[in-house]
Amino acid sequence: MNDYSSKVIEVIQKIKTTATEVQKGLYFEEDFDKREGKFYEIKISNRVGILIEEDLCKENKRLEEALYFRKNLILRDYKDFIKELPNVYIFKNKEKMEEQKANTATNNGKQEEMVFIPQVPKFSLERVILPPSVKEDVLLSLTLIENQKRIYEDWGFEEVDAKPKLILNFYGPPGTGKTMVSHAIAKMLNKNILAVNYAEIESKYVGDAPKNLFKAFNTAKESDAVLFFDEADSFLGKRIQNVSSSSDQAINSLRSQMLILLEDFEGVVIFATNLAGNYDKAFESRILKHIHFDLPTLENREAIIAITIPSKVPFSEEVNREELCKKLAEISEGFSGREIKNAVLESLTSAVQQSTETIDEIVFLEGFQKHKERLEKFEQERKQKERSEKSEQGQKQEGGISKELKEKILENIENFRKEHEQTDDITFVILKSVK
Repeated sequence: MNDYSSKVIEVIQKIKTTATEVQKGLYFEEDFDKREGKFYEIKISNRVGILIEEDLCKENKRLEEALYFRKNLILRDYKDFIKELPNVYIFKNKEKMEEQKANTATNNGKQEEMVFIPQVPKFSLERVILPPSVKEDVLLSLTLIENQKRIYEDWGFEEVDAKPKLILNFYGPPGTGKTMVSHAIAKMLNKNILAVNYAEIESKYVGDAPKNLFKAFNTAKESDAVLFFDEADSFLGKRIQNVSSSSDQAINSLRSQMLILLEDFEGVVIFATNLAGNYDKAFESRILKHIHFDLPTLENREAIIAITIPSKVPFSEEVNREELCKKLAEISEGFSGREIKNAVLESLTSAVQQSTETIDEIVFLEGFQKHKERLEKFEQERKQKERSEKSEQGQKQEGGISKELKEKILENIENFRKEHEQTDDITFVILKSVK
């Protein structure tokens, strides 16, 4: 079993375990095709989701909450394997599951057409806690976008730069607000946002990725939406010079298509990446501004926690919300905004399990501490895996070079010996040392 297969099985098992912890006796099905029927869907990607039987979801709201939390963890820990996942269907009874499966119309191998739908922005800039320098960069970029006609046409900057640059690149660790700010920019521009990631563009059908990319740009153009590319590393990287496989060719084709579409597109495009990657120079020349999103400071974390803990939480009278936020900000050093949100949700879930009418601060302190320990453990395992992979790669490379050289040396010595009929001690010593 390859690494991808084992990871897929691992993810599916985590989904099933999470569901059965909330409600026993559930039934599960996995399917790469979308089924007919009434389901509540928790989307993992455009193609993959956790689908809960609608009646079951209405009966048990905690099931939805638990699986939504699990979905966030999957996106964090298994994002490289998401494209390999099937949909997971969850049913209350086996009979209904079998009936639904039998009545579902299948595509019979037909190609599924990609559909892109712009959405109303979910966040405003006031709801996003950012360092002052980042906020300043965002507002400056917005000023140019909103006043491009004045700057380029009225004030003549088009003589220097023929076309306004309306492309932004947000880079930094996951969960630091890149997606939220993208939504906020769309909101401030009074536009919808069309969010796309690489997994949605990529297709199992040869040649479809460029077509899907064209469709995304065309949809954004027709709807006058801000086009947002998440996990954009694959789009912005340098084109491969020494093409050695069909996948290399596909990547180059997609990147070339992206450049063509960017050149013709007159709207706003935002890229979000976890790394300040090794970008193709052709992309660099088209980007208005690179904005770095770093992990929140102590002050930022305190502010994020303050707005993330709902006002309706029934704290006990002894709890001082302001002091609690300060304590949690200290514990959450190294947390992204997303991790803070997950830690708050985990704490609230723990409070529900304890079935208390009011919540003491210890529930949140313990919840944040447990979340921190898990993150630290995950980071240690990630670094260990990274070191192990580098070591294996180095050994493999070293071993490969050594073997190749050894064979070449032995061949040359043997040829020399035969040619000159050398059987003396020197030749023997050389041969022995090489072997």
